[in-house]
Formats: sequence, C-alpha cells, structure tokens
Amino acid sequence: AVTQPFQSINTRMEWQNGVPAKTGNAGNSVPGRAGNRLNTRPAFGETGVVRKLAGADDRRQAMGIPRMLLLSGGLLLIAISPLPAATIHVDSDKGNDRRDGTAAEPKATLTAAMAVAAAGDRILVAPGVYAESVSITLDRITLSAAKPGQVKLDGRLTLKCNDCTIDGLNWSGHNGVAILNIYGKRNTVRRCRFREFGRKFACKGIWIRQTGDHGDNHIEHCLFEDWTGHGSSSCIKVSQDGSETAFTGTVIRNNVFRRGDRPGNNTAIQIYCPTLVEHNIIYDCVDGIEGKGGDNTIRHNVVFRCSGAETMSNRSGSNNLFENNLLFENTLAWEIYSGTNNIWRNNIVLNCRMIARIKRGGPGGFRKMLLEHNLF
Repeated sequence: AVTQPFQSINTRMEWQNGVPAKTGNAGNSVPGRAGNRLNTRPAFGETGVVRKLAGADDRRQAMGIPRMLLLSGGLLLIAISPLPAATIHVDSDKGNDRRDGTAAEPKATLTAAMAVAAAGDRILVAPGVYAESVSITLDRITLSAAKPGQVKLDGRLTLKCNDCTIDGLNWSGHNGVAILNIYGKRNTVRRCRFREFGRKFACKGIWIRQTGDHGDNHIEHCLFEDWTGHGSSSCIKVSQDGSETAFTGTVIRNNVFRRGDRPGNNTAIQIYCPTLVEHNIIYDCVDGIEGKGGDNTIRHNVVFRCSGAETMSNRSGSNNLFENNLLFENTLAWEIYSGTNNIWRNNIVLNCRMIARIKRGGPGGFRKMLLEHNLF
C-alpha cells in the first residue's frame, strides 16, 4: 500500500542520453541507438520508500500523497486528506473581481482569480478578451478556456511553476521577447493559438527559458500562424545560453506551424537542448526545425514549401537522431554542420532544389555521422 502511489510516477516519459526510452503508453517506446539501453530505473517503492522519500518529496506533493513518519515500530502513514481542488470562474464580460469566483458569481480578471487560487486549482475562463499579463507561481494550476479558441489574452503569460496546464487560449499581435515564458517542470501547453506576432520586433511564441532544471515540458496540439521575423522570431524556442544539460525531456508534438514566410529570420522550432520533436506539420515558412544542441530526436514530421536554408538542420551538437520525416518542395532540405554520432535514417526528401548541404562548422569536423535508408 505504501509503494503503490510511487509506482505511478514512472508512467511519464523516461529519457536516457536524450532519447525517450519509455512511456506510459504500451508500444510507444523508441529503439535505442547503438550503446543506448532502455531506462529500467525501478519504481521508488522497489528500492525502499524511506531512502527515496526525501528526493521524491516534490513529486509526493504534486500527487497529493500525505506525509509519512518513520516511528520506532516502522512506517506510519498520516491519513490527512488534501483539500479538494477548486474551480474559479472568470468572465471578462459578466464578472466582477469582488465576487467569489463561482459559476454564478465569476470574477472579471485572471489576476484576481490567481490571487485567491491555491495549488491544484482550476481557473476556467469564459470567452472574451483579457487585457492583462499573468504570472503563475503556484504548482498544479490548470488555466483553461471554457470554449477553446474563444479566449484571447492581450498580455503575456509566465509560468514559474511545475505541473501546470494551459489549455485553449489565444494570442495575436504581440511583439518583443516572448508571449509565453516557461521556467518550470512538467508543464503542458495544449490547444493554444499564436497569431501575427513579431510584426514590429522579434518575438517568440513560446520560450522555455534557461533558468533551472526544465524537465518534461510538453507543447502539443497548438497552432502557430502568420508570424514574421524582425531580428529573429520563432514559434517555439527551447533554451539557449549554454544551459543545455539542465533540460531533459521537452516534448513538441502534434502542432501545426504555417505561413511564417514573411521576410526575416523566421524559424518554426529552435532547440538548443534535449528535445523530442514529433508529428508536427510545418509549411509555407522560411525555416522549419533548427537544432543547435545535442541529444535531440526529430521524427515523423512533415515539412514543405519552406524557402530558407534550414528546413531541417543540425547546426551543432552530437547524438541527434532524425528519422521518418517527410520533406518536399523546400529550397534546401537538410543543412548539416559538425558533430558526432548523428544519424539520419528512413527520411523521404522530394522535389527540393537541394537535398543537403554538409559543412564543417567547427574545429572537430564530422565524426561518426550515419545516413541510411533515406529516399531522395
């Protein structure tokens, strides 16, 4: 009974050497590359709950597991049930910040809802326009649109939290820095829409920032469209500044990037550290997927009609895997710089002006680069 709650922790994606080695879905594992093995780390309970308790304290809090005390007679669970999570309703049209936030008496602003929220609460937002910037510092908050796609934020959103979910929100017309900044772990952004940003100044749609240990953030089922590149704009950027080893397990999955073809340095996805990029569709853009770090897996993506030099590139870094991608009608399909143990396999490249440009981009040059089973 003591070990069972801890075993469920391991249903999330496991990573080893930047490759997702195990997931909670049967049959969704990735064959390891040469020298890699699946991560077979045992559940906490299998190696002794007492020894692992201190290290798992943040996970225990996230799951609502009560504290445990070790008495002289053994292990004792203190049966204190956590308070149930509340739902705070927000309606910019009908709400008032002096109200209590129930469905019948909604608040008017997200800021007021966050002021009364506790960790684990849900903030349900009615359709409308919310002209405010919001910072979430509590863990396990769910900020979701009552009707996805009909809630527009005119300000920025910052996540300095863990295990939070952002669902169904809309942004358009932003300039400068980033619209959504993520500084925590295990956060999920899904079903959100980012439009017409970077028209005046360089802007990122989502920036997973370089401070701290960023594990297992997920960006999925989002739409990015009609952005431009004054300076350097991108839809999703993962880290920069040399903190690559602090990031593990970032997942960019099932998103659509379109019409980022305006003049400038436009890139759909920029990754500087271990990231899984899969099942995305990118089209009518300047650059598609730009890899500048190591231990990335880029697979099952479709990229077409990109006009720049980096439809799919490995600008630096080692131990990257590009497989099962489809690229067609691009100016340049691949740009490959220096690195070690990079693999390009089972990809299809059709009707591109140039298939690949391979450069020696660093003092180390190329070592152990494998291209196999690709169709050009």
